[in-house]
Amino acid sequence: MATVLVERYGGVVQQAYTIVPAVAAELPAASLAALMAQAGVEVHRDLPVDAAGGNNPTVFFPEVVGADEAWAQGYDGSGIVVAVVDSGITRNYKWARENTIARYDALDDGPSKEDAYGHGTYLTSIIGSRETDQNGWTSVAPGVQFVDVRVLDETGSGTYADIVEGLDWILANHETLNIRIVNMSLVGVVDRPYFANIINQAVERLWSEGVLVIAAAGNGGVTDISDGNTPMTISVPGNDPFVITVGAFTDNFTPADTSDDYITPFSGAGPTEMGFVKPDVVAPGAHMIAEMQNNSPWAKSGSAEHIKGHWWQSAGTSAATA
Repeated sequence: MATVLVERYGGVVQQAYTIVPAVAAELPAASLAALMAQAGVEVHRDLPVDAAGGNNPTVFFPEVVGADEAWAQGYDGSGIVVAVVDSGITRNYKWARENTIARYDALDDGPSKEDAYGHGTYLTSIIGSRETDQNGWTSVAPGVQFVDVRVLDETGSGTYADIVEGLDWILANHETLNIRIVNMSLVGVVDRPYFANIINQAVERLWSEGVLVIAAAGNGGVTDISDGNTPMTISVPGNDPFVITVGAFTDNFTPADTSDDYITPFSGAGPTEMGFVKPDVVAPGAHMIAEMQNNSPWAKSGSAEHIKGHWWQSAGTSAATA
């Protein structure tokens, strides 16, 4: 039905979705008002979505989140498959090649290419790299496997259509690949109530199928505005109550002492536009050390600090989400 309507008004369908009853399409501007007037039709702009980038307020310690205690009990992520919806996962590192069991590229409609930005690889390294540096830097769940769903380009940017296409592919393949978790360390524009947002509708469909979605709170921070309240800086899909939204805290460079921990100034803050308390949890998100390609655009952007070799330090709710 959606395809028929789009074509009737001179548009071209670019992508039809299963995860939501919608299509991505281009339409002549002159036809838009008439299409929107049709009963049962809702139009969503193809808004931008970006990696929940890096802040460098400038060692990543799994002990801070109790990962070492889980390891001692035999839990290291083995048997869990995480879909990383981001800029891709590099093939440069042995652990990334061996641990990535499937790839999809929503930008080119096929197997995901090399991570052309660096953000996705950095996050994946935090989640489940099997490499340990001589200083003890390692990941939280080295036994986990990955599905690479590339939705962000070489600038760390994508669109609503890209994100929904990636989630649509996950829906179609989650049972075959045993995808249990979706990591979304990205931020989209809040353009309407959470339940009417098309990315959130796709996320909720995954939730209804038993897939856990974890999203970044965003790096909008907390800033006073004229009426004395704080702005609602939680982004899409983190503003959806059906996802686990993650903010960032810092251990203040004292991982053994929790008394001086605090929420980072950049961590997105609620309430959401519908009054939900967010984020749901906070995790370490400052001075996080992980692996990334040295020549990647994100490494060169100033959002990350080079430590040595292919180890980089950055900060943000994207890292906390991972």
